Amino acid sequence: MIISSRFLSKIPRISADFSFFVFTALLFLFRDSKTVYGFINVCIIHELGHFAAIMFFGVKIKHIKLSFFGICIETEKGGRSTFFSSTAILLSGPAANIILFILLELSKIHHDTAILSLVTGIYNLLPFSSLDGGAAAELFITGSEHERFYRILLKIVRILIVSILIIIMMREQQLYRLMQYLQM
Repeated sequence: MIISSRFLSKIPRISADFSFFVFTALLFLFRDSKTVYGFINVCIIHELGHFAAIMFFGVKIKHIKLSFFGICIETEKGGRSTFFSSTAILLSGPAANIILFILLELSKIHHDTAILSLVTGIYNLLPFSSLDGGAAAELFITGSEHERFYRILLKIVRILIVSILIIIMMREQQLYRLMQYLQM
């Protein structure tokens, strides 16, 4: 069977960094298989959310890259992509995670996977450049009349988020130490 070059030109380039395989191997080493499979399924649902929006808006996929930081779907510039469609595509992944959370919680099955899905959706909405929320923020900021002000505001929000996460982790560590002390 001969595959035409026209068909092959429509298939996006797919690549995987070594870090993706290391991350996956580490997951299997340090977590039980149920959690790992749940996490992989949550990631697939997330990317399918993006993919569905990409197909809905008729945008062409140029490259799919698997890395330690997740899966990145690069689309071709121009074409049918508008501000609205780009924003919808970015937010459709986290939306798919939140919808999956709701469906799993309502059906009272796979509670752990539901929580993983919710955390993944919220995490991806954070305003950091490599995440969907950060990319959406860039769309709103770039070229706006007050771009410089918005960029400063975005940096302040990022610093606040990181600070809050550090405080939470420190409190968790203190709580863990207290629990260990009380068990002695």
